[in-house]
Amino acid sequence: MSSFETAVRAPDVSSYLASKGWQRDGERRGASIWHLGNQARLLVPDLQQYDDADLLIQEAVAKIAKFEARPERDVWRDIAEPMIDAQFFRLHPDAPSGSIPLPAGVRAVQGIFDVMKAAASVTEQGTPLLVEGNRTPLVKSFLRRVLLGSAVPGSYVLTARVPTAPLGTQELEILDDSREFSGRAIVARLHTAVTAARTAAEQVLHEGHELDVFYSAAESGVSANLCKALSDLGGERRDRPFEIGFSWARGLPGQEPVPEITFTSAMPAILAKAGEELTTLARKGTARISGTITDLHAESYEPPRIKVWGDLQAPRQAKLLPHRSIWIVLSEAVYNEAIEAHRDGLDVAASGELTTTGRRLELRASSFEVLR
Repeated sequence: MSSFETAVRAPDVSSYLASKGWQRDGERRGASIWHLGNQARLLVPDLQQYDDADLLIQEAVAKIAKFEARPERDVWRDIAEPMIDAQFFRLHPDAPSGSIPLPAGVRAVQGIFDVMKAAASVTEQGTPLLVEGNRTPLVKSFLRRVLLGSAVPGSYVLTARVPTAPLGTQELEILDDSREFSGRAIVARLHTAVTAARTAAEQVLHEGHELDVFYSAAESGVSANLCKALSDLGGERRDRPFEIGFSWARGLPGQEPVPEITFTSAMPAILAKAGEELTTLARKGTARISGTITDLHAESYEPPRIKVWGDLQAPRQAKLLPHRSIWIVLSEAVYNEAIEAHRDGLDVAASGELTTTGRRLELRASSFEVLR
């Protein structure tokens, strides 16, 4: 019997089931009846003192493992560790069940490492479009605490286990703008960013959008680093589907169960292209766009801006990026010109510095003209 099995008591199993959406439905002979819709049903002892309590717990864990299609040892571990957030990376390599070609396996592990690093970086720094340079001490501390679990047959599933607690210090790490840097904060940010990246890829694939949908996804923590890392989970040719699941530590309140985030076989290639484009745009430089004003925005607490859809001349490269939308920050006087151009249905052109605000990609216009 493993140390995890000896550490698990009856209330731990009940707590685990409740965190996974199981419902308690009556009692029978001193044990609670738990069910998950019409899919599964099992008994868990209410008290450890009954003679058959250990046997019932073992049977319950075996049924849970079978239902979740995971090794029993992993279920025992999850039940025994209530303060761990787990992420499941389900890959579908072109290989027998439970195995993966070596090059694809190396790429997948590196992809998981980069996914976690990207989430930690945006949690620490805000929402940069691209993170370059050496890892900071806080990010290094986080990555050393993440544990990578063994693969599971039935495809190829790798598990990352993240302690929810603050990392590297006894006190909660609070960053300058009141953002929290803890295992839970990073995993929550990761879930938000992966969901946004998946939505953007879906819009490109099925709704006819261009890669500029990834520009606004930066608000949710999508970066060039994250896009590249996710694309690496799609195999050597970036043409394999994958899923990412999240299991929240039941020792912390406030997180409801969430479904797996599914990426189709066509999405890794889109993510790779988005990563390349965001990398180019994030390396700030002079850019130019000409096209149609699609939105105007003016608030008292920030400079006015407009959104222009057209051809974007990316910095440091001759290639035009056609059919892109980008926000352009203007002065008050120029903004009035933009209002008139929008009213008259005239195209405009603007050039200036590309910047990331922590919420979006913007062009801060140094020149602006109405095309007549």
